[in-house]
Amino acid sequence: MKTYHLLICILCICLSACNRPAENMDSDTDRLPFFRDAQLTPEWIEADDLDREPIHRIPAFSLTDQAGGRFTETGMNDRICVTNFFFARCRSICPKMTQQLKYLYDTLGKAPDVRFLSFSVDPEADSIPVLRAFGEQYGLDPEHWKLLKGDRTAVYQLAKKGFMAGDSTGITSASEEFLHTENVILTDKKRRIRGVYNGTLRVEMDRLFEDIQILRKEDGID
Repeated sequence: MKTYHLLICILCICLSACNRPAENMDSDTDRLPFFRDAQLTPEWIEADDLDREPIHRIPAFSLTDQAGGRFTETGMNDRICVTNFFFARCRSICPKMTQQLKYLYDTLGKAPDVRFLSFSVDPEADSIPVLRAFGEQYGLDPEHWKLLKGDRTAVYQLAKKGFMAGDSTGITSASEEFLHTENVILTDKKRRIRGVYNGTLRVEMDRLFEDIQILRKEDGID
């Protein structure tokens, strides 16, 4: 009987711990970190912290989308953005990444506050018609999912120094080195990097979906 009562007590303690109010839980689970540099070290920074304003933001850029229109960094303002780097003729990680991102895209349901950005790392081959055909193949609405191309040097600088999206050599790699990464970058409505994910994995897309909900609450949307 003593053993039975002891087990009951332990069970009650465990249930009590599981039902603790949210305010007693680790607050970092309800916030996303910021990322300042290519080391991608997460930092949790409070709104009144003096270090908040120098946080890295995606810099200015001007590229062309699959409809032939001009797209700049202002198209990221006031939008949560999900960004990856690809090329249309890729037969390795790019199809997997596009399929997983399409799963996230469909799950979100063309949310007006979320924009997908896919930057071509092979702009010579990825002409406007090629990008348009790629978007049609996967059923991507050009208003919600931009396929972007531009000068190779500019795109690579933006990828490595703007989005910190390079491979293991990252920002220190040569500018002409071909960029091929499965990294998917989440930015908030002020163009600050808030998460990095493996775009080939469904579980990472589920995590990204949850993090988008956290950003929405942070911005008072949801």
